[in-house]
Amino acid sequence: MVVNWVDCLKKRPKDRSGLELEILLCSLKELTALKACPEELLKGICQYATHESLKGGVKLFHTGENGTKWYVILSGSVYVINSGSKGEKVVHILEEGSDFGAGIRHNTPRSVTVITKEHCQFLLVDKKDFKMLFDKYSSEFVKISPDNNKPDPEYLEAALKNDG
Repeated sequence: MVVNWVDCLKKRPKDRSGLELEILLCSLKELTALKACPEELLKGICQYATHESLKGGVKLFHTGENGTKWYVILSGSVYVINSGSKGEKVVHILEEGSDFGAGIRHNTPRSVTVITKEHCQFLLVDKKDFKMLFDKYSSEFVKISPDNNKPDPEYLEAALKNDG
């Protein structure tokens, strides 16, 4: 029997079997955004993560909204849009393997708008669960922060303030 790890992620977290959690764990270790995470943190993510599939052109969140989820792009890409005095401007495109939305732990409004560029699949962790995981593994979440090529929209805030 072949088990697709995304199918495991599509199940409600409480309905996942031990084998499905192990399959998720092995798969999460391969995601760019999570490669540097310790196994205990990944096990926690396996316990709480959910799946979402969206077509292109869907607004995930808008500048000024309160964040409710942390995202990892499993497939597809998203536009990161800044709304400044010069109007709206695409400032970055995040692709498969990128994570964004980690700023939900601070209860600050979103600093950018994010819209799916094409059909996308996401691993999601709700704010309450993300905060719990962050509190438990706060020193390890630094490792999830983005690299220079794929910045988290929440980390773009300082640069965007200077841009418009």
